[in-house]
Amino acid sequence: MFTDNSIAKTSPVLSAQVKAARRMTLMGKGTLRSETESNPSLPLGFYVTKTDIDYDQFCQDFTERVLLQPGFERLRCRVENEDSFKPVSINVHDHIFNVDFDDLEEMDDNTQLTDKERKLAAFLGNWTTEMFDRSKPLWQIYLLKNYIDGKSVLAFKCHHCIGDGASISILMTQLCDPKTDVKESLTMEPDTVHKTLGDNVMDEFTVFVRFIGAALFYIWGYLVFQVKYGLAFSTPELPTQLKNQLTGKRRVAWTNTIQVSDIKTIGKRLGGTVNDILMAATAGALRRSLLESKVGEWNDANLKSLRLACPVNVRGAGDYDINDIMHNMFGFVVTKSPIDEPNRTRRLEIVTENMRAIKRTPEQRLAYESSKVLARFPPSIQKAVLKFTNGAISYISSNVQGPSTELYISGAEVEYALGVVPPPPTVGLGVAIWSYNGTLRVSFSVDEGVKFNPWDLAAKVESEIAEYYQTATAQDKKIQ
Repeated sequence: MFTDNSIAKTSPVLSAQVKAARRMTLMGKGTLRSETESNPSLPLGFYVTKTDIDYDQFCQDFTERVLLQPGFERLRCRVENEDSFKPVSINVHDHIFNVDFDDLEEMDDNTQLTDKERKLAAFLGNWTTEMFDRSKPLWQIYLLKNYIDGKSVLAFKCHHCIGDGASISILMTQLCDPKTDVKESLTMEPDTVHKTLGDNVMDEFTVFVRFIGAALFYIWGYLVFQVKYGLAFSTPELPTQLKNQLTGKRRVAWTNTIQVSDIKTIGKRLGGTVNDILMAATAGALRRSLLESKVGEWNDANLKSLRLACPVNVRGAGDYDINDIMHNMFGFVVTKSPIDEPNRTRRLEIVTENMRAIKRTPEQRLAYESSKVLARFPPSIQKAVLKFTNGAISYISSNVQGPSTELYISGAEVEYALGVVPPPPTVGLGVAIWSYNGTLRVSFSVDEGVKFNPWDLAAKVESEIAEYYQTATAQDKKIQ
């Protein structure tokens, strides 16, 4: 545990003397341009710690471990002209806030929660749509003290133009103690190998063959990409309440802790990755919610699959540059959510088949490159294209893999972690899967206009996973 008190106190005021890439990435520019009042591009993550976090110690740790480290310079920059960053002097205390739960008044409507859980849910729901002061760097941290049983909550939010979910995960890991050296984890020393002339000739031939194979793969993938998305967007989306007019007011909810080992048990017997199983559970929860809903008359005869978009991290081994950690490198892939399938096991099979099909093509990379191309167009064209494509999507589902070992923040052990994904404009539901130390939770960010209770969705996802687990373990018993 990090307990070195010999470090001199770092000044909370940091100068504008910082080297940072001035030009915003195309993906970052796209998130800034496309956001609306009801759907601001504000991803956030929060950690619940088992004990209180000391505010002064945390400010010092965050300054030394993050703000003064290479790769995080954009946290010390102001957005200028919607396409560039400008280094500015900042005061850490203008971005990191210390709040007691007893001082929070607003509570979520879910009376089955404790008062402090209701306060946390209400705070996060409001915070997800609260825009930043553009005169300052676009990030904030709240230390919420005096949570349940002496716990604390650390909530971090930054604008999407600064970084995506993977960036936030790396930042939070860098912040923790003992300090994780991101530089060592992202770089490797090259092996020194002495090669003969024959080895070099074979290397050149191998590179040529791989180049031809990659070119054919991407040409084929491009054709598949065009056909798939052309067909997908040529038919109207099912007009469920997920396509209602959005209000800009959000509720946030989350599941209880789920053991990753239990999900892997399901995958071992029924097939599918951790992400596949949770996506299938979400589809089952939405199916049940629609069939039970008083908004619309849905039944097995008129239900059909929904379209969902999945933001996928497309970073390769060479894309984790220690000097440019905070940036956006993801693509939206579109797939089907089989809410029309009554058989739970078959729903999982459909999701697994669809995700495997995506992985067999360069669709993820092509989606990323397409977004970069779109960001080069004038804002009016970009917004028109996004309005059309987002109109054909019912919800988004994101999966961020967090640290696999226990972490401490300024001496306080992290109990669990969560993320909240910002749905793109006109989309009213965002689902985020966030793993930490062998556990995971699923969060739901729901616009009040869609008339879904996010806590009901969370409970239904837990129920779906329990059913999958019972089916999987029943097969184990039969084998025994």
